[in-house]
Amino acid sequence: MKLSVVTRMIIGFAVLFVLICVLAWIGEQTVTHVTNQEDIVVHRLLPMTEETNQLSGILLSSSRLVGLYTNASKSPERQRLKARHDQLKNVYQSTVQSLLHNAKSYPVMAQPLRDIQPLADKVFSVADQLMDLHEKLLNNKQQVQQLHQTYLSDWAYFKDDAQSVNDSVNSSQHWLTSSLMSTGISIQRMLNKAFYENDPQKVKQELSVIHSYIKSFNSKFNQLKDNVGQASDDLAPYAQSLQSLTAPQGLLAKMKQVGIFSSEQAALFGQLNQVIDHTLSIVREAHQRLSQISAEVAKQTQANVESSRWWMVTGVVVSLILAILVGINLVQSIRDPLKRTLSHIQRMVAGDYSQQLTIKRMDEFGLISTQLNELTVQLNQIVRSIIDDASLLEKQAEDGVQACDHTRELMSTQSQKTETVANNMQLMAEQVREVSQQADASGELVTSVTEQTREGRAAIQQTLSMTTQLQEMMTDIVGQMSALQARSQDIGSIVDVIENISEQTNLLALNAAIEAARAGDHGRGFAVVADQVRHLATQTQSSTQEILQVIQTLQSQSEKSVQMIQTGQQMTQECVEQVNRNDSTLQSIAEQLNTTQQYSEQIMEQARQALAVVNDVSEHSQQIVHLSQQADHEASVQQDGSVALKDRSEQQLRRMDQFKLA
Repeated sequence: MKLSVVTRMIIGFAVLFVLICVLAWIGEQTVTHVTNQEDIVVHRLLPMTEETNQLSGILLSSSRLVGLYTNASKSPERQRLKARHDQLKNVYQSTVQSLLHNAKSYPVMAQPLRDIQPLADKVFSVADQLMDLHEKLLNNKQQVQQLHQTYLSDWAYFKDDAQSVNDSVNSSQHWLTSSLMSTGISIQRMLNKAFYENDPQKVKQELSVIHSYIKSFNSKFNQLKDNVGQASDDLAPYAQSLQSLTAPQGLLAKMKQVGIFSSEQAALFGQLNQVIDHTLSIVREAHQRLSQISAEVAKQTQANVESSRWWMVTGVVVSLILAILVGINLVQSIRDPLKRTLSHIQRMVAGDYSQQLTIKRMDEFGLISTQLNELTVQLNQIVRSIIDDASLLEKQAEDGVQACDHTRELMSTQSQKTETVANNMQLMAEQVREVSQQADASGELVTSVTEQTREGRAAIQQTLSMTTQLQEMMTDIVGQMSALQARSQDIGSIVDVIENISEQTNLLALNAAIEAARAGDHGRGFAVVADQVRHLATQTQSSTQEILQVIQTLQSQSEKSVQMIQTGQQMTQECVEQVNRNDSTLQSIAEQLNTTQQYSEQIMEQARQALAVVNDVSEHSQQIVHLSQQADHEASVQQDGSVALKDRSEQQLRRMDQFKLA
């Protein structure tokens, strides 16, 4: 047995509903995955990228603060720079801890970050040593400056005193005093030169020369003192000044210590630059690995989106094909049998009962065809019986007219004929009664068919409701795809933020290059670092542009998916309109059945009228039997009645000629 029309419609729309649910599930999974990838980028990778860039900035800022600290001359400014450096140290440590926490999900990032921690401690340790050493250097320089001022004040009149001694001694001692004065002047000149010299090695050489001059001066002074005695007392303070100059805490010792501190400071600066370069290389490595992770995440996201898009396109195509097949099947299963049924009803309305519907299947239309065939057979029998009765009635009416013409001659046989007529009238009454009963049955059958038509309309209304729900679900899917497109635009905004960060990093590198240029030879390492940072910023901007292109592709595909789903929604609307047209067709069938029922009622009314006439004729026949004495008078009345009955019979036959029987 084939499936009914309603069952086919329910199964078809159930399959469509399942496919739409699968499409909705795929869309939801796609949105969930994109949201998860966005969470990874926004809450993990993006903060890690910012913190990695922040590490480079902190290292460069630390080096710059150390350089500014060594060039600062005022103590408040150095204290302020020292406080800022301590703050950078704390920020650096918290940033590294945050990176380690965020890198737990990425083992490839753990090793570079673990290597950064001891290097960072060493950087800040060397920076602290530099600052402490610079404080000692400043203290020694202050002491050297004070001792140098004391020395200058003590030796301000050396030349005059030496000339006075030279004038007071014998000419044989002039060479000694002149040599002593020349040695003292050389000491002054070399001491001033060493005081203003910045190269520790040259200072060391000049201090060695000063020591040799001092030894020569002391030797010559002792010789002069032995030769002239008290005449050399004016030069004794200068000899004592030279002794304090060479003391362990004297000017020469302090100047030597300043040179040692300067050498250590230069060495620590070199060590600091090496450690910073090494640390920055590890930071760059971590940044590269982070970029690889971001690229892998973007690649995975793209692959998942492409897979989801493929499944959604396949589902939409399958849904469209299935919807077309279901629509074609429904149209064919309704249109052809409905057309045959309507044509048969139109033939019945025209009075053609000679044909029957061919029953090809046992669904709703098969049942309707079966009932209509039975109705056709019954109506055919009823009409044929009415025609036979009308023909018989016409013949009997003619006999009655002839009997009236020969009533006097056939009076003897009238009673017998009248009795025969009465019997025939009773038989006719029974047949007319049967016609009336069959007409009642026909009316009930039409009523049943009308009820089934109402049930068919109810089923179509249910189908219309399900189609409307399908349309609403398609609208929800359009909303979800629009939400996916909005989320893709949000990701584009995040990529813009990353691009702005790259531009700011580039500006930071440019500022570092400017600071390195100001620092001179000490800033060459900073210049290299600034170039590397600018290079990294350029790479970041390039990667950001590639990510932006991927996001734009995702947005374009989302728009295409929304358009395809909207096309499906339009087809669903066309299905709703087709169901409404089918409902109108069933309404037309119901109206035709109402017309058929009206004809059946007319047939019943005519049968009742015929029954009344037959009863009337029977009563007259009985009166003829009992009132044969009034035959002459009643013969004329009977003749009139027979003529009228003949006219009625002819009229009935003309009506029956409109029907075409099998």
